[in-house]
Amino acid sequence: MGVFLHIFFTFAGLTISGEPYAPSNRKKKIVLLELGGSHVECLYAQVLFLQPGYEVHVICNRHLWPELEHMEGISGHQLHDTANARGEVVPRIKQYLKEHHISSLVINTTEISLVRDLVLRLLFTRIDITGVVHNARSSITALPCGR
Repeated sequence: MGVFLHIFFTFAGLTISGEPYAPSNRKKKIVLLELGGSHVECLYAQVLFLQPGYEVHVICNRHLWPELEHMEGISGHQLHDTANARGEVVPRIKQYLKEHHISSLVINTTEISLVRDLVLRLLFTRIDITGVVHNARSSITALPCGR
C-alpha cells in the first residue's frame, strides 16, 4: 500500500500534505479521459486528488457531463458522442491536447478501440499516458494470450 501511495503521489506531483511538489507556481496540465459509459465516480475522485498540483481537464462522453459540469477543479473539457461520430473523436482529442499544451493523459476505460487508436496516434508525442484498469479480469481475457 505504501509503494502504491508513493507512486500515485509522485505521479500527481504532490507531497503527503497535498501541496504541489514543484516549486514553480505554474501547474502542469492533465486530461482525464472517459470514452466508456461510466466511471464518473473515478473521474470525480481523480479531479479532487489532482487539482492541487494540476490544471485538470476532462474529455468524456457527452452523456456523462451533466454529472461533472458543476464540479470545482475542472479547468476545461471536451465532450464526444462516441456512438455517432467515431471518426471525429481521435483527431479532435489530439487537437485538444495540442492546443491546451497537455503534458499528461489518464485513460479511465482502456479496453475500447477508440482508446487504442488514440494511444497509437500519441505514441511519439511528449504526452505521458497512464491507463487505469478497473476490471483486471476483463483486461486479461481481452489479451490474445488470455483466451
